[in-house]
Amino acid sequence: MTDTTENRPADDQFGDSRAQLERTAYELTVNIPVGTYTMVQPADGGMGFFSFMSQRFLDICGLDREEAMGDPFKAFACVHPDDYDEWVRKNAEVFEKKLPFFGECRVVVDGVVRWITAESRPRPLPDGSTVWEGVLIDITRQKQAEQELDRAREAERRSDEAHRRELEHKLKTSLTAAAAVHEIKQPLSRILIETQLAVQRLHDRSLHPDEIRGYLEEMLAESQRVVEMIGRMKVLLRNVKLERQPFCVADVVAGAVLYSKRLITDHGVKLHQLGFEDDTRIDGDGPQVQTAVINLIRNAVEAVADRPAGSREVAVELRVIPTGVAIFVGDSGPGMSAAQISNLPFETTKPDGTGLGLYLVRTCAENHGGTMNVGRSPLGGAEVRLELPLERSVA
Repeated sequence: MTDTTENRPADDQFGDSRAQLERTAYELTVNIPVGTYTMVQPADGGMGFFSFMSQRFLDICGLDREEAMGDPFKAFACVHPDDYDEWVRKNAEVFEKKLPFFGECRVVVDGVVRWITAESRPRPLPDGSTVWEGVLIDITRQKQAEQELDRAREAERRSDEAHRRELEHKLKTSLTAAAAVHEIKQPLSRILIETQLAVQRLHDRSLHPDEIRGYLEEMLAESQRVVEMIGRMKVLLRNVKLERQPFCVADVVAGAVLYSKRLITDHGVKLHQLGFEDDTRIDGDGPQVQTAVINLIRNAVEAVADRPAGSREVAVELRVIPTGVAIFVGDSGPGMSAAQISNLPFETTKPDGTGLGLYLVRTCAENHGGTMNVGRSPLGGAEVRLELPLERSVA
């Protein structure tokens, strides 16, 4: 027998210190906003067991402490069925190879699906066993935010796709109208030739009255054909559906420039962009305005195509005016004479041009209750000014 009376105070003090330490550790694990756990794998390997689980850990997993201590597989019961096999496989691999662990999965507690991450690192103990001390974090809010962001991005993608389809539709309308104008050229050319021939024969006094009637009837028929074509083209352009909603003019103009980049680059044109930092919004049809600006840029680029390299310049400018906004597109080309400007909208300086682009722009301006004017650009060529009011007045 050994008298341990003198050791009792030291043992009691040690017990008190250990209890205090355990109490402090418990309070820390209760108050931190993550679940903590310790898993120990015996020296002979195999499945590990929980030696410690914080209350937060138990709450996240919906576990009973005694059950989880007795059967570590109880901790897997809450894992979402779609994630279960992979989660078990990853844990088994970690225990087998004594690897650090990190993963995320879904858990189902009381019918509510939540997302968690678990992370731990192995630490060998002197007795040959291995301990993993880890944390479990509820990342449901983060996942929900990510899903909201994904949905917002998808909505934006669909909106951009719809905008692109609308723009393509309106550009197709532009090309259809251009084809109609090319058709108009044929009867106009025929009228011109027949008229010149008739005038020549009248001068030569070799034209019989019946032949005069024939020339006139033929020119009348061709003229009616031209009138019908122009009427159809105007209906086509004016019946483009106007989808009115607020839009940022600078964004629309910048989109037109971006769409025209290839054309600008291929022609070696130096582009000047001014006023794009303005964020003024107007009420109107953004795709239709963008189509109009694309036409203006294309006209400007083609107007300078024959200029010497280094002198091909196009300027696109956005200005705020008292009534709304004004879009300027100018170039360093040959410009337009007063007579040409007075014959708008189908006047053009291009040999194979139809002047349709300016008609489209004027139609867009009128649809928005605005105006289109042509003048001289500071670059030396023509400049088109498209003015759009903030809101279209209702007559």
